[in-house]
Amino acid sequence: MRDNWRNRLLVTCILVAIERLGMFVPVNTSSNLTSFWFNGGGWFVLGIIPSINASIVMQILISIIPALTRLQKEEGELGQKQIQTYTRYLTLCLAGIQASTICHQWSTWLFIVSGAMLVMWLAEQISHKGIGNGTSILVCSNIAANLLHHPIEAPWFIATMVLLLTMLGMIALQEAIRALPILSAKQLMQSVGQVYLLPMRLNQGGVMPIIFASSTLSFLHAWYVWWLYIACIIFFSHFYNLVIANPKELSENLNKMAVVIPSIRPGSETQQYLNRTLNRMTWIGGIGLSVIALLPWLFSSIKVFSGFGATSLLIVIGVSIDTMRQIRTYFIANTYERMIHYES
Repeated sequence: MRDNWRNRLLVTCILVAIERLGMFVPVNTSSNLTSFWFNGGGWFVLGIIPSINASIVMQILISIIPALTRLQKEEGELGQKQIQTYTRYLTLCLAGIQASTICHQWSTWLFIVSGAMLVMWLAEQISHKGIGNGTSILVCSNIAANLLHHPIEAPWFIATMVLLLTMLGMIALQEAIRALPILSAKQLMQSVGQVYLLPMRLNQGGVMPIIFASSTLSFLHAWYVWWLYIACIIFFSHFYNLVIANPKELSENLNKMAVVIPSIRPGSETQQYLNRTLNRMTWIGGIGLSVIALLPWLFSSIKVFSGFGATSLLIVIGVSIDTMRQIRTYFIANTYERMIHYES
């Protein structure tokens, strides 16, 4: 356990290296492969896109189909494994559909689809045995690799300012929280003046709304519709907030722990209050992500990176922040473990 984070970091690096090597395994097919945004032109030409799209579809189905909702919430780990199995089947179907649009030979089609499924497996292994979200890590690694092939074309000062504004905005959105005051029944009985806070992130989904929006528009071949891009970011921000911080579940958990929000009655009133708060946070976070993502379009005459847009930069920054946060968590856990070991 003491070297757990080092082992996880090593596993992550090895799996990312395997994914990058798979990009250079040649496949004899048509030139239409270059139309994919996350492609590498080889065995893993579909990349992680089928898995991302399958996750989007699966999350939407869970929110609208009661049986899947119960499976996720009431069946525990067994239900999560079943949903993961459904997501894999859906990934296979989407990978087959996408592969059929770029090749017509059965052997080539099977080769590309198997590559997409292997990439999905690599992402799952990174999530379980490595550091960070496997999907985000693989997307980030592909973007970072492409960055090396695109030199800066804008003047140094302008490029630096645009990059700094984008980075600062993304960091602010990733780290911003809304702290809600809460009181426990014990505090109310003892008349304790101290008030505890329930932190809620402004952007619950992190960089995932941008990845989902980018993947959706890439799948629909609609990158030129900027307003659709904004709508997708706001939609997935709202959707992800509901998945991660469901107002009804939060209200029920607070009620079970005998915790209340000052001046707010437990039950439906607390749920409505949390719902209003999350909706406001979602709009602010979604609009903020959209503005940052469209920042280079606001400076349309400036090319900071040729072929490297704000969406790519946001994903790299967001994934880096999430990964560093998780590494810091492992450091803290190792510190506590050493303290307990020395005391014993």
